[in-house]
Amino acid sequence: AASTSAPFYINATGTTANHIDGNVSNISAKVTGTGCNVTFAGTTNGWYENTTKTLHITGGGSLAAGAGASCLGLITAGAHADFLANY
Repeated sequence: AASTSAPFYINATGTTANHIDGNVSNISAKVTGTGCNVTFAGTTNGWYENTTKTLHITGGGSLAAGAGASCLGLITAGAHADFLANY
């Protein structure tokens, strides 16, 4: 099962003629299942395209597995995670 906590925050860090650079912060997402219990927390990068009205989440940032993460040895505490999407 997967769950998230709200709210996530969308932050502007700079602008150009056609897009706004920024990040999504306050991310907290938990994955649980047989042999797996991990919470990812942090920030990921992205930008908003004014002409297409699309939010692009591009990864990077500080999104990582928290202390006590255990997922059959595949995910451990501090493991980096990328969140990639277009909205």
